[in-house]
Amino acid sequence: MIPLSSTGMGIAPGTAGRIFKGQRNGVSGEEDYLEWERFPNIGLVKTYNLDMQVPDSAGTSTAFLSGAKANFHTVAVTGRVGKGDCAASLKSENSVDSIVKWAQDAGKETGFVTTTQVTHGTPAGLYAKSPNRKWQCDTAVKKAGPSAVACKDIARQLVEDEPAKNMKASSGI
Repeated sequence: MIPLSSTGMGIAPGTAGRIFKGQRNGVSGEEDYLEWERFPNIGLVKTYNLDMQVPDSAGTSTAFLSGAKANFHTVAVTGRVGKGDCAASLKSENSVDSIVKWAQDAGKETGFVTTTQVTHGTPAGLYAKSPNRKWQCDTAVKKAGPSAVACKDIARQLVEDEPAKNMKASSGI
């Protein structure tokens, strides 16, 4: 499965994109197709957050990368962890592994490509565990107050923790 977007590429936007593409090519659009519509298999996933009707990419990336629903602004932790709840996020039973960890456990090489910063909510769902997607650096964690300092920021997890430290790096595409 290739996730097209963590927060918006469902059936309706896909249909609109197909019609727009077709109309730009001089046809009505319904008969046209997007490349991924010709894949032999396609899956759909509901990536909503547990505590918000309109989701964010941190919680939705948790859903499509780990299979667990999460709360708004949380990354790779269960729904028992609210936004900013460092203590709850440190409990092992509230942590979820992503497809990257599963692949590494199966002996596969892993990595990721992104067009956003590597600590953003969507890529962070591959390797980090955080009660707040905005805790991308130590300054942000410190600003959250004394109850947050036990949590590692997302950038530090990328460098120091598994599964990120076991991913393969590339110097360019």
